[in-house]
Amino acid sequence: MLFKYSLPLSILLFTNISLGKASFIPSGILQSTNETSSIEMFCRGEEPYQTMDCEFIQKSLRKTNTTPEHEIDNFSKVDKKELQKMETDLRKQCKIDHRSSEVLQTSLKQTQEQENKLMLDLCDCVKNKPFRSCFSTFIIGAADLKDKTCKIAVSSFTESFKKIGKNKWMNTPKPQGLCNNVNAITLEYDEKSQWTYTQTRLASDNDELCKFDTNVAIKYKSGPTTHKVNCEYVDLGVAL
Repeated sequence: MLFKYSLPLSILLFTNISLGKASFIPSGILQSTNETSSIEMFCRGEEPYQTMDCEFIQKSLRKTNTTPEHEIDNFSKVDKKELQKMETDLRKQCKIDHRSSEVLQTSLKQTQEQENKLMLDLCDCVKNKPFRSCFSTFIIGAADLKDKTCKIAVSSFTESFKKIGKNKWMNTPKPQGLCNNVNAITLEYDEKSQWTYTQTRLASDNDELCKFDTNVAIKYKSGPTTHKVNCEYVDLGVAL
């Protein structure tokens, strides 16, 4: 038998075995140190890897930051004219059949039924009670459903790196994207064959939609990939 003992899967995935010696491979799946997010990286280069071109796929699981109190507070600011328009539109919507489609697979149908029940209860309520009171109850139920819903975000990007230390590489920061974000990214490789990805936003535009924290390091490290999350529903239709 060639090998007396089996190797851990993580080593088999990211290490070449040649004449009993492990070869350096600049690839791996890294986990965020402060959120439910991971980065899969694959880099290309030639030894001694003075430069590397890397591809990244970032995957994140997020929840919408909202509370019933916040939604009710926003609703309380709606003026009388807008409230009347909302009520007119709702009564039109209440004439639509809100039962779930038979073609939906089980997980989608269960979610749709939950949403439809909120709508049906609202339509029943406005038959006998004031619209504002009924809609406030609807908002609370919808906010509770949203609080139990997670959203998946997936993005990909590429970066080129130059070696700046024994086991450390850095990109050339430059403005990118709609907000002209300038990100400094470093890759570090330790003696345990573990990678650390560190990204620091140095600058961005001053527009309202581009107000991000700067000079705050975001880190991803090699490690376990399974997360415990508090989600009853997953929204696959929203790109974040």
